[in-house]
Formats: sequence, structure tokens, C-alpha cells
Amino acid sequence: AAIDGLEAKGAKVILIDAQGDHLTSVSKAVADRDILLLNVSAYENNLRNADCRENLFHTIPSSAMLMDGLAQFLVGKKWLRVLVLQGPTQEDSRQVASFMRSAKRFGLKVSETRPFLLTQDPRARQVNRVEQLTAGDEDLYDVVFVADAHGEFSYRIPYATVLPRPVVGAHGLTSKAWHWSYLRHGAPQVNSRFEKKYGRRMNDRDWAAWIAVKAVSEAVRNKKSIELADIRADLLNQKLKLDAFKGGGYSFRPWDNQLRQPVLMVTDNWVASVTPLKAFLHSSNNLDTLGFDQPESKCNF
Repeated sequence: AAIDGLEAKGAKVILIDAQGDHLTSVSKAVADRDILLLNVSAYENNLRNADCRENLFHTIPSSAMLMDGLAQFLVGKKWLRVLVLQGPTQEDSRQVASFMRSAKRFGLKVSETRPFLLTQDPRARQVNRVEQLTAGDEDLYDVVFVADAHGEFSYRIPYATVLPRPVVGAHGLTSKAWHWSYLRHGAPQVNSRFEKKYGRRMNDRDWAAWIAVKAVSEAVRNKKSIELADIRADLLNQKLKLDAFKGGGYSFRPWDNQLRQPVLMVTDNWVASVTPLKAFLHSSNNLDTLGFDQPESKCNF
């Protein structure tokens, strides 16, 4: 209904902030209409694979891109043995599956996967106490990866592990499309303007929406046209150099409509690293070391 209302007002390009299942339904429903959707919030990998749509572009990175960036960082630090702590939700399961793919891709070893539960039951201490969850021999793990979509458990883990090890994933060091503390490539100006206007710090979704508007605006300017065919052609131009204030110029992947981009490794208040790392090379574009490269894509428009 919301899409119908926007279309009735003449909208042809629509930014959509919705969960993956809903986004899939919407993109299917408008597949035969003169509408272009830009996903600014859904990370699900299936949206870039089996459930991809020709009319759906993505400015938010996929879960695979985020996890590939994290895996590269861990390899760069030589933190190769990983203890995985998995929450009970379906989203936690998807996150672990995405991390497992990245771990295999970049040569990490997952020592164990241990489930945790949000319960105060003393009889369930094996699954609700950090001490039990992170117990093990000295060589069991170099780092702890936590999948906790709700964030109600992971905040307890840093500095509480039995072995003195860093924590990544849902807490500690996390993978982001954007962070307010990034200090390079003009990012401070973008962040300060946003905070001044809206009274809060810019997050991933804000950045994804902003760069989506910028991409479409530049396409209209480049093509001197508001026709969707022209806009889409410009977005998929592999010579496109979209300045996203993360360094370099970016383009959309023609095989799944995903915006190529670096991934930031961040703490609560600092950007610790930017991936892809220089050691990870690609035959044509190093940004394609993050996420699904064309040979492994299951997207068929």
C-alpha cells in the first residue's frame, strides 16, 4: 500500500528500509512496474543471490561482505583460531552461517561453536555463563566471535572470557558500513553536517540512504534523464566512480546490484581498520574480495 501511494504521487525510485522477508515480497510485487528499489538496511545474503531482483539495488553491504571484512582483519592479525558463540534466534543462525563461509574462504579455523541462551536458570550455567562458555585449553582459540542479534548477551563477554582474548562480531570489534568516528576521506564533514541537522550520529542505515540518494542524483545528472532505464544504466556503468567518503570511487556489481565498498572494523568509538586489506587481491577489483564474487553468485536476473 505504501508503494502504491508513492507511485501514485509519481515516485519511480524508492529507498526501502525493511527486513529481508518483507523486502523480498515488495520487490516481487513491483517487478513488472516502473519502479526502482534501493535497499538501505537489509543485510541478508539471499537478497543478493537466489532472491535477487533486477529492480532491487543495495547500498547497505551484505552480511557476507561484513563477515569477509572481519575474516580478513582476523587473518591479518593472525588470530586464526575462533571460538564461535551463537545465540538462539534465526538471525543469529544466519550470521554464524555467513561467518563460517568467510572463515573457510580466508583460512580461519573454527575451534568450536557453542550455543548460549538468555536465561538466569542456575541449572543452565553451561549456556548462560561466560565463564563456562569460554572455558578451554590455552590453544583453543585466539579470538571469540559472538552472534547475538538482540545484543542482550554479547555485551557481557569482553574482558570476561576465561582466556584473555579479543571479542568480535556482535560486540567488541564489529563490522560496519559506516561509523561516526571515521576521520579520513572527508567523513568528518559528512558526520558533522548530519549530526548538526538531525541531532544524532550517523549510522549504517543513514549512510546507505544518503549514498543511495547521491547515486541516483548523479545518475540523473550524468544521463540528463529521469527515465528508469537511463538511471539503471548509469548505476551499472562499471566506470562509475561514486564518492562515498570511504576512499576511492565505487560502482555497483552488475551480477547482483550490490554497491562495492570498503567495510569498517569498529569499536564503540573508533575505526580500528578498513577492509579489504592490501594483502587480499582480486584480478579486477579488490573490493570484490568482500561478499559474493561473480563466479559464486546465485543471482539470475
